[in-house]
Amino acid sequence: MIGKALQDNVEPGEVIFIDPSLVDDFWKRPADVNAYFCGLGVENVRHFCMTTQEFIGSSAYEALDEVGIVFIDGRHTQEQAKFDYESFKGLLAPRGLVLLHDSMVVRDDKVYGADKAYKMTVKYFVDQLKEDPSLQVFDLPFGASGLTLVRTLEGEASRSLHDWLGDPGLAKT
Repeated sequence: MIGKALQDNVEPGEVIFIDPSLVDDFWKRPADVNAYFCGLGVENVRHFCMTTQEFIGSSAYEALDEVGIVFIDGRHTQEQAKFDYESFKGLLAPRGLVLLHDSMVVRDDKVYGADKAYKMTVKYFVDQLKEDPSLQVFDLPFGASGLTLVRTLEGEASRSLHDWLGDPGLAKT
């Protein structure tokens, strides 16, 4: 949906999709990935079959400009969520958002197989973010384990929306 919205927007954007395909081999086949998104009418997705740790060392990461939305849905540990968040927070646009998936409960995750089960601990990282008064953190109880939205309240993001949009007529209201 994000890719389609960005594609159809007056100012088009693209989705940078980082997924190392650790659960199955689907995302390792570029032709299949491209066909999948094109089949949905979405042609603005650039897929990188790598981890965030690998991606931040790439020329593609170095070339990134401002990012409007960061959706974090990888290995669901406190440590990985923090790494992903910190890797992109400096690139966020002034009113950018970070979305963290599986962020409201701690539970076992067996997506890599029962023998590789681990504890989903993104909630602990979100709890830390909630302690930061420079952030707005909002939980949405979607699905079995929730989604959390995070945005900064500092700098350009703290300006009045009407002022930020630059409409002097609106700024008076």
